[in-house]
Amino acid sequence: MDKKQIIIDLIKQSKPMADYFFMKAGKAERPHEWLEILYRNDFFSGKSNPGQEYTSDAKNSYTTPLWNVLLFLENVAKKNSISDDDSISKLLVDIVNGIVSYRDNHGQRIENYLTDTYIANIISHLPGQYITSDLLYCVGTFLDGKTNSTP
Repeated sequence: MDKKQIIIDLIKQSKPMADYFFMKAGKAERPHEWLEILYRNDFFSGKSNPGQEYTSDAKNSYTTPLWNVLLFLENVAKKNSISDDDSISKLLVDIVNGIVSYRDNHGQRIENYLTDTYIANIISHLPGQYITSDLLYCVGTFLDGKTNSTP
């Protein structure tokens, strides 16, 4: 079995290991080497974007978790803005589109201002020819969200 697949299998089974992997990959010099295999293994599915978690101690009080894959995706986008690899840019656009177009069983998007902020940053690192009106519209949707608390 290939070393990358062994790591993929480990991080699928353990959230702490996945958190550690994505924290390290968020700082890696060549993160793009992992992009396709992680994409094929469904790590960037919009359904995995964590929504707000309401706390039990106070009414209308919630926490907003950071989705562990976002540091990695932002690192890939930053590195790619320098090297400008078309295949990576296309894959990033597919990933972003999948995240922003995801709707739950009630037809609602997952509200997470941290995800929205990272996605806007990722979009800002894409080469100009990949920034479509649909992607720009998404940024407007983020700003109109229920939790418009962008840091």
